[in-house]
Amino acid sequence: MSEVQDTIKEPIQLRGEVPVGHSKRHSCRLSIGNMLARRYIISHEQQDLREVIKHAIETCREFETLQ
Repeated sequence: MSEVQDTIKEPIQLRGEVPVGHSKRHSCRLSIGNMLARRYIISHEQQDLREVIKHAIETCREFETLQ
């Protein structure tokens, strides 16, 4: 729930920086759904990276035990 609240706060803080006329023509990627989607993708990429690092560490340990 805190991630949703943080995601809602982010566009609210940026809202004043986008001119009204511009925001009517362009979304500027400030939509909550888009921000949640980006965070979801990033979290999955981090999980993939963790798995690669974990595999590398396990492989190194196995290699060390063989020597």
